[in-house]
Amino acid sequence: MSLLTLFHLHQFKAIAVHVNYHLRGEESDADEELVKSYCKRLGIPLHIIHFQKEREILKSESLQMAARRFRYEKFEWVRIQEKADFIALAHHFDDWVETFFLHLSRGSGLRGLVQPPDDSLIIRPLRLASKGDILQFAQAYAVPWREDASNSTSKYERNRIRNEVLPLLQSIHPRVATGLRHTFENLEVTFKYLHLQAQEYLRLYKFLIFQGYKISLKPLLPWREEYGALLQEILFLEELPISDLNSLSKALTTTESKIWHIGFPLIFSRNAELYIYPNEHRFNKISVEKVWTDLQKPCDLSGWGRVYVTDQDADAWMSLDPQNTKILFRPWHSEDFILIPNSGRKKVSALLKDKKLTLVQRNKTLVMTVNGEVAWVVGLQVDGRFKAKPGQGIGLKAVSGWLE
Repeated sequence: MSLLTLFHLHQFKAIAVHVNYHLRGEESDADEELVKSYCKRLGIPLHIIHFQKEREILKSESLQMAARRFRYEKFEWVRIQEKADFIALAHHFDDWVETFFLHLSRGSGLRGLVQPPDDSLIIRPLRLASKGDILQFAQAYAVPWREDASNSTSKYERNRIRNEVLPLLQSIHPRVATGLRHTFENLEVTFKYLHLQAQEYLRLYKFLIFQGYKISLKPLLPWREEYGALLQEILFLEELPISDLNSLSKALTTTESKIWHIGFPLIFSRNAELYIYPNEHRFNKISVEKVWTDLQKPCDLSGWGRVYVTDQDADAWMSLDPQNTKILFRPWHSEDFILIPNSGRKKVSALLKDKKLTLVQRNKTLVMTVNGEVAWVVGLQVDGRFKAKPGQGIGLKAVSGWLE
């Protein structure tokens, strides 16, 4: 209400949004009526949004998480509908103090201990004002308000910090608010430096590779414990879902591959380097049916690469009847076998291991089946039942960067 009043006094065009969560019965409805009457008095357009917890809460979400997600989604919806420039939130300094102690108690990194900066869409004009400052303003300009009765309970962590922890700190150190402001300023300066260092590190040690990129973490190895905060910020900037920094630091000192995330994106580490494949999920969906005439020219396999018939420099020579074969390119399965001359039947999974392929390379391997039988582990091995001598039969060439 005070934020609306400020906009009105300074003649800023504003549109109000009120979310009625219907969690406090008549009190929730009374809040809505107060907002309606005040917006009408100021001539400010108002959107009323209703939250139905039975319908809106997703699995694994708490009520508070669902309510927060819901209101931000609705704020953005209204912004788009009204073609507004910003979403202005009324968060004040005391709100951030509570959030700071919540994050501190949960072991948050440095990023979680600094106030979230305003961005191109969300602004917080009251972020430096205390609750006391806002109450004084409201009294001076006759701004009506209502107290949320649930704020006085200790049911939620935030309420306990507000009602128990902060008053205790105030009794120990009367100037705790001033001290916290200085602490926040110091943390913000430190975080800005860390953020710039992470950006510079990525500029120097992030490299494009086939269908993805890699980040070399070798420069951090001698100080991997001291550089935990920098590594955490690097992962955040790249939106990589790795939270266990201790395990990551240990894994980087080994030559073995370790998968950190499967799907979108696929992430694995090897030799102190992180390999990231943003579109890795698509390789598991490849299933392409072809006929021999399709392979007379380079045939695209859904982003994996190309396969085509050739008389020169072929990867595989196959003895087949082109007229009576059904060809399918697909990912290999755990039950797939291949017949290797002089060795007998072998699982495709064992073949890939013998070839010393990395986890990502194995994940990208395709097989070509002929009439339902595995005839070729593409780019690697022809099944003995279908193999022809070089220069005889049909030559096939696979072109892809998947083995790099």
